[in-house]
Amino acid sequence: MLDRLVAGLLADGWRVVNDPAAGVACFVDGTGAVPDDRLPALAARVVESGDAWITHARIGAGRTVLRACITNHRTREEHVDRLLEVLGRARTSEAAA
Repeated sequence: MLDRLVAGLLADGWRVVNDPAAGVACFVDGTGAVPDDRLPALAARVVESGDAWITHARIGAGRTVLRACITNHRTREEHVDRLLEVLGRARTSEAAA
């Protein structure tokens, strides 16, 4: 499922900034629509939707990123697809804010 998530993120214009092999994908908006400092607000929009859950974190030299972790063996393709859909809506809303 992590491969599906990473592929979907890249296809949707997100930029993965870590090696997600451990099950956690850290990513930023590669389109430039949402600057890094607005990613916590974007994560809040995703969580507030009730459809998915992600977090934000500071990595490296204090860069803010979004984090999605897939470790549950019951995660299905439709769950990943739903997260990608919600991320897209949240990015559009945050860019317009």
